[in-house]
Amino acid sequence: MRRLVVLLALLVAGIAAAPSPQPTFAVVAWPALLNCYDVTDAEGTSVDGAVTMLDVFKVAGKFGAAYPSDDYLLLYDVSGGGAITTEDILAVAGQFGRVCPLMETQVAKATLATEKYRDWSVAQADGYAKDTQYVTQMGIHVSKADWLTVGFNPETPFGLIYTDGGGGQPDELIGLWYVAPIPDVCAHFTTDPTSGLFGINPATCPTAEPVGFGLTNTDEDNQDLNVIQKSWHDHTGLCWGDAGLPSAWVRELGAGNEDYCLNDTPGPGPGGANGDVYYSTYGWMVHLYNFIRNPSGRFVMWNSNLP
Repeated sequence: MRRLVVLLALLVAGIAAAPSPQPTFAVVAWPALLNCYDVTDAEGTSVDGAVTMLDVFKVAGKFGAAYPSDDYLLLYDVSGGGAITTEDILAVAGQFGRVCPLMETQVAKATLATEKYRDWSVAQADGYAKDTQYVTQMGIHVSKADWLTVGFNPETPFGLIYTDGGGGQPDELIGLWYVAPIPDVCAHFTTDPTSGLFGINPATCPTAEPVGFGLTNTDEDNQDLNVIQKSWHDHTGLCWGDAGLPSAWVRELGAGNEDYCLNDTPGPGPGGANGDVYYSTYGWMVHLYNFIRNPSGRFVMWNSNLP
């Protein structure tokens, strides 16, 4: 391994010394987690917006790690083969000197900042609580509700997404989800008139998708990647029961189903007559599948790799 790292150092040094002009950045197909392989900064804890020798060494240091393991991280598996190989190291070395687009830097930062939550007990200790049952091709959603009013920051997602470890309890971290901060979406925000909780009042709020990753509304997270649903999406008539409890569940009933949610749907807990809370609309949301590959795109809501 040491010999491999030395050889890579020589390779990168040779690339750095070459007087060739910087290539034009070309984005590869969006199912990749990263299209620009900036995975660390000088402290090895974040990213700095450029592919450097430190990035090559970071991937080389994970050489041989395979999924599932504590050392493996999709961020370093450039080839997406399920293990960190020489191909991954050479891919990062081949991008040495490139300045990364903001979106790639944001995805890398989000991944590194939330890696610790691969352990569900760590997420619980940090204030995350279960929001939903297991949803087909979307997993179990958990959230940290006090972040809803914080401005959009890739490193502090509103929620996390897990697989079902049995009995509807979170197990393996597979992704993140964000709720657009209300001031970024609607200048006339008020609390939801039905529940009195934070949400968008559809009577006073426009429907334009928010600015998020990449900081424009023409970026990948706002493209209609799967021809069915843009990555930023809204939920209308959301019925929420047992929030924060192991039995938490959610159903999207559609507009005009307030009475059914509050009076007829089953489920104990705080809230309406049956312990439920109704949102006429929950607000703009986006998923980032950065701990499991999504064949349809990293921001696409549905992930066919999940049952």
